[in-house]
Amino acid sequence: MAGREARVTLGQPHLSCQDLTTLDVTKLTPLSHEVIMMDAALLLIAGNDSCPQPQTSEHLAAIEIMKLKHILILQNKIDLVKESQAKEQYEQILAFV
Repeated sequence: MAGREARVTLGQPHLSCQDLTTLDVTKLTPLSHEVIMMDAALLLIAGNDSCPQPQTSEHLAAIEIMKLKHILILQNKIDLVKESQAKEQYEQILAFV
């Protein structure tokens, strides 16, 4: 979470979150040094928007800069759209990534 410090106990599994909702593209390189301990990323994509949105491209660029090998892409807000729209967006996501 932005603005919060995380404490890690060595040898213990932990979860750390970095909120990139206000990502500044000019700060992507320093980002790779700040979160070097990350193993994976969650990429949330709103089901009621087309894909990709500008911020989705920026977030994926940040994930690539951090050289993360594990990415879990989540479609949320699908309860706000018809099933056919959710499936269409799913295809957009596959084409995008």
